[in-house]
Amino acid sequence: MRKTRKEERRDERTVKIMLMTAIISLIVSIITLITALVR
Repeated sequence: MRKTRKEERRDERTVKIMLMTAIISLIVSIITLITALVR
């Protein structure tokens, strides 16, 4: 069973979303650390 173009594109999109969420969570954790240090 070979994948269609649509399925491949969907997989790429999910990977991009996963990357974005990981980056956002990293930024949020860094901000919380900085605020904790400032206080």
